[in-house]
Amino acid sequence: CVAHCLVFLFLFFFFKQKTAYGVLIRDWSSDVCSSDLAEDYVKLLKAVYPRIKAADPGVTVIAGASTSGAVKRGWLEEVVKLGALDSCDAISIHSYNYNDKSPDRGPEACSAWMTGVQAMLRRYNDGKDVSFYVTEMGWPTHVTKGGTDPQLSASYLARLYLLARTSRSFAGIWWYDFQDDGWNPQYNEDNFGLVRPDLTPKPSYHVLADIAPLVAEGEFVDRLDTKDENLWVLRFKTGEADCWALWSADDKDRQVILQTEAPERPLTIQQTGSDARAVKWGFRDWTSRRSEPVANQFSLVVGPRPVLIGDDLVGVSVAQVVARFRDVAEKP
Repeated sequence: CVAHCLVFLFLFFFFKQKTAYGVLIRDWSSDVCSSDLAEDYVKLLKAVYPRIKAADPGVTVIAGASTSGAVKRGWLEEVVKLGALDSCDAISIHSYNYNDKSPDRGPEACSAWMTGVQAMLRRYNDGKDVSFYVTEMGWPTHVTKGGTDPQLSASYLARLYLLARTSRSFAGIWWYDFQDDGWNPQYNEDNFGLVRPDLTPKPSYHVLADIAPLVAEGEFVDRLDTKDENLWVLRFKTGEADCWALWSADDKDRQVILQTEAPERPLTIQQTGSDARAVKWGFRDWTSRRSEPVANQFSLVVGPRPVLIGDDLVGVSVAQVVARFRDVAEKP
């Protein structure tokens, strides 16, 4: 423990001017974690933490950094039981679920699981929130088992970051990673990036750029009840403006008909990853010859990619949700 303590102190002082965060050992995986290692890890925390804080009281010391497998097998809870929360400023995990089967591999399932982890931390902290970080997360775009289509990976990114804003104790997500490590389409480690190896942007890059202002500055209000559990509508405030984020959690298309008490107000719509556009209220069902225009309604199709709408949404509601599923036939 003394040797490890000296190593961490050396690394801390070496990188002190370069970072305001310190993660004490990362990637605790389920195949190496044990009760003995949990005890050793907490001993290390107790030895290193006061020395780091004495050198720089402003640094955030993050403990944990275990994989989702280790968390599910109870290793993180064991560390917390042994007193880790007294020797750190925050807890982090790596929340990968891309190898799970649907719907457990989606961002909604990941968010629900992380909410459970946060509830566990509060049980050992007198019911108070514990600052919580995800220091690795992503859906790699390799073409073999466990891979995710680049467009869907971008949608999952947006949804996870938006969902993170619904938790008070969620302090940050580190997306893994910025740049693909290589060109092999079959190797997962070559396909985690927001950009390709030559810096060509992938869809996730543009989507992250679009949601960044809302995630950074928006204040979460609530989730709107639409009677359809797979249609998510999160309401945010950004300054004086309203912003709703809509998507389908099962990745299927839904026609959402909005209704307003003030059709003279403009409406802004942006599918993340695309340009925003200003539209006027008004809807007519062109598939029915008997349909008449409705001045205070607007229709849009929502799928896996979040759609942002704004800016003054006082008096706006969801009038109707219609399934418009487009199941793709298997190729011969």
